[in-house]
Amino acid sequence: ADSYELKFVQLVTRHGARVPLTPLPNKDAGTVWNCPETVLLHHDMTGDSSLPLDRIHRVSYIRDRTTFAGNCTVGALTATGCKQHQQLGTQFRQRYVNNGFLPSSFDPSLVYVRSTDVPRTKESLQCNLGTFFPTVQPRRNGGLPVIDIHMMESSAETLLAQSSHCPKISYLLSQTHSSKAWQDYHATLTQLRARLCDISGIPDSAFPGYTVYTDGVACRLADGLPMPKGM
Repeated sequence: ADSYELKFVQLVTRHGARVPLTPLPNKDAGTVWNCPETVLLHHDMTGDSSLPLDRIHRVSYIRDRTTFAGNCTVGALTATGCKQHQQLGTQFRQRYVNNGFLPSSFDPSLVYVRSTDVPRTKESLQCNLGTFFPTVQPRRNGGLPVIDIHMMESSAETLLAQSSHCPKISYLLSQTHSSKAWQDYHATLTQLRARLCDISGIPDSAFPGYTVYTDGVACRLADGLPMPKGM
């Protein structure tokens, strides 16, 4: 192993802990979600990237005017999720900066930053880079340092599983859902479905799907929030 020299590293991560995508039926009252303040850098409306940035505009959602109680929007990165990526960024720095593979300060000629155009993934990236590279090389014309986050439009995104890019995805899903093994498995969930409807106080016809419950529970576990009564 000593005869090999590290030349290139590609780091792929998911976003950190987040808010659920859909509220649990009749079960989200009293659960308050806490998210980091989203920062937007904006200065020039002409497209001239050479102009210096002299201010930071910060988006702050009005508390309790969102789907979930607190200061978070649906699916947003939580403060816990940001801390997770800060810890991960520290580990990356110890592994790739402290051993001399990467310089101490962020260098865009050496590090390419990529994300999907989704708030929680972009925020996770910012939290990660904040500890991976606490310092950034200054701009030649002065002003705040800038790190470009490279993205694609959602319709062209290749980091997500989309049937428009891979038509076979829809075919495979259809084959899976129509298989006997899948149908037999779903038959075993009848009692669970009835129990979830009973806990939520909704009729079977209003059942939102199992993923709403698994998502709601997983997000609460990740953020250390109590489970809804009865669950």
